[in-house]
Amino acid sequence: MSDVMLALVMTSCQPVVRAEDSLEDRFRAAMKEASNHWMVLDRDVQFRGAIGAVYSAASEPEKARIDVELKAMKALNALLSGVPINFDALELPPDEERLGLIRMWQEVIA
Repeated sequence: MSDVMLALVMTSCQPVVRAEDSLEDRFRAAMKEASNHWMVLDRDVQFRGAIGAVYSAASEPEKARIDVELKAMKALNALLSGVPINFDALELPPDEERLGLIRMWQEVIA
């Protein structure tokens, strides 16, 4: 993944991120914008760019909430790569407090 491509997606998502109210709405708007990017076609870069755009405009409490979600996603990625994970050590919030970034992304690109 190129830093330039990631920056392109983040930059194109920033205007819609500022226009939305809730954190979830900002993610959905950024993901929708990223999924239709005219220059960056790699879905992984689009997904990361949308997250980066929202993260860069988030407040400190929102960043902490996003960090928890990203930590869980990294653990899942490591597990799928064959790395043993101690899920008891992960501090996951209750289901109703999770953002569900992967689920949101799947809904947007469907």
